[in-house]
Amino acid sequence: MKGVRGMETGYSLFDRAKAMFLRYAAPLRLEERYPGLALLTRLTTPDKSIIYRLTLQKDDGTIAVYPAYRVQFNDDLGPYKGGLRFHPKVNLDQITALAFWVYLKTAVVNIPFGGAKGGIAVDYNALSLAEKERLTKKFAIVLAKDVGPDTDMPAPDVNTGEREMAWMVHTWRMISGQYARGTVTGKPIDLGGSQGRREATGVGVVVVLAEAAKEMGLELPGRTAAIQGFGNVGSHAALELVRRGVKVVAVSDIGGGVYHREG
Repeated sequence: MKGVRGMETGYSLFDRAKAMFLRYAAPLRLEERYPGLALLTRLTTPDKSIIYRLTLQKDDGTIAVYPAYRVQFNDDLGPYKGGLRFHPKVNLDQITALAFWVYLKTAVVNIPFGGAKGGIAVDYNALSLAEKERLTKKFAIVLAKDVGPDTDMPAPDVNTGEREMAWMVHTWRMISGQYARGTVTGKPIDLGGSQGRREATGVGVVVVLAEAAKEMGLELPGRTAAIQGFGNVGSHAALELVRRGVKVVAVSDIGGGVYHREG
C-alpha cells in the first residue's frame, strides 16, 4: 500500500485506515529509529477482536440471530473507550477501523484512553421497544467479561443513546450486584451521566468548523449552512450554528431532506 490515493475501491475500510496512518507516519521513520520493535505492526494491529452471536426471541415468538462485535485497540494510554452502534451494515472490518481511529484520536489529543468500538448488525429501528431492550441486554450480558471502568468503557453511537446505556448498566447490576456506573459513558444524568454530553459531539463539530473558518479568514455570523445527517450530532450542530449566527438552510437524513432558503 503506497498511499491513500487509488485505494477507494478494492480495499477494506481498515486497510484504507492503515494506509493513511502509514502514509503520515512515514516521515517519523519509526522502524529505523526503533529497530527490531515492530512498532508499525503493533500500532496497526488490534489487541482483541471479539465476535458474538446474539439470539433474540421476537415478540411473535420467532428467533432471530445477529452477529455482534467488540474490538479493543491499544490500551497503552489507558482503558479502551468507544461507542456501540446498532445498524444493518455493521461488520468486523468497519468496527476494527473505527476502533483504530478512536485510539489514534485519543492519543493525538493526549486523553488517557485506548480505542474501542462495538456493535450489532441489526435493523434496530425495525424492532419493537421490548425487542430493543431484550437485544441490548443480551449484548450487555455477553460483553460483561470484556468491559469495565478500568478495562473497556462502551458509549453511545449510531442508533444507541442514554436509554441503551441505562439498560446495560441495569444488566451488569443484575449480574454483579453492583452499580458499575463507570463501565459506560453517555448514561442518563440521573444514573451518573455528564451534563453536556448529549450535545458535546455536535458542538465539537462547530468548534472545529469555527477554527477552520478563522484560518480561512471567514466569519461565521451571516453564513449559511447545510447539514447532512440530523441525528444527535447533526441536530445539536445545527442548534450551535444558529446560536453563532449561522443560517441553517437545509438538513437531511436517511429519510430525505428539507431546504428553506430563509432558514
